Amino acid sequence: ANLLRGRALVKTDRIYSIEFKDVSFRVNNEQMNTYVLRNCSFVIGRHDVVAITGKSGIGKSTILNLLMGFSYPEKGTILINDEIDLSDLNLLEWRNHIAFSHQFPVIFNNISLSENIDLLGDGKQHQIFPEILSHQGCELSGGEQQKVSLERAFNSSRDIILLDEPTVSLDQKAVEILESFIRNVKTKRIRTIIFTCHKSSLLSLADKIVFITKDGETKCLQNGQSQDMLPDEFIKLYGNADNKPH
Repeated sequence: ANLLRGRALVKTDRIYSIEFKDVSFRVNNEQMNTYVLRNCSFVIGRHDVVAITGKSGIGKSTILNLLMGFSYPEKGTILINDEIDLSDLNLLEWRNHIAFSHQFPVIFNNISLSENIDLLGDGKQHQIFPEILSHQGCELSGGEQQKVSLERAFNSSRDIILLDEPTVSLDQKAVEILESFIRNVKTKRIRTIIFTCHKSSLLSLADKIVFITKDGETKCLQNGQSQDMLPDEFIKLYGNADNKPH
């Protein structure tokens, strides 16, 4: 079925919206046979900055995998531009709209770091972390590899940027640099940015926060939402001050 979906002929030139509509997804293997997402519904608009959050292991990366077409919902649909089922899109064409920075990045040691960064791009070399170009690929630490992966995603000209736990291996200075860069991109309204995070100041950058509850449901929180309207589970996880949306 996935092969047939990947060969679908439906294409779209521009992405205006992505809607999860009553999406449920179940992990079915020897270790688990349970739903990690249940009846999830939320909308991501064009040029939105969206944070997907919740406690560790709750299913944040699953949402990114569904967006990439690595997996498909067991129930519900993912609608593109209000009318196209993601499963009907040609996957190769769809993924050409997306730059994905994984939390376990792939670095190719047979090419330069500059070439690694430009794998999805057009030679602009944004250089969020310009010092990274002085390193050799085989000598990179985990944090340095993540910097290359982030550079690669933002150096692309793709409509949608997916960032899976983008700060997990970065030191505090690098986190602040990344936050500043995302804030600048957000101001220009030229990209849709979707990132997963937990206990992170990145939450304050989001227009919208998709919070995954312990039951696998999603609560969509708008930036600036009153503290009184936040779910208790969210407050318990993030506290009352610095990490709430504001």
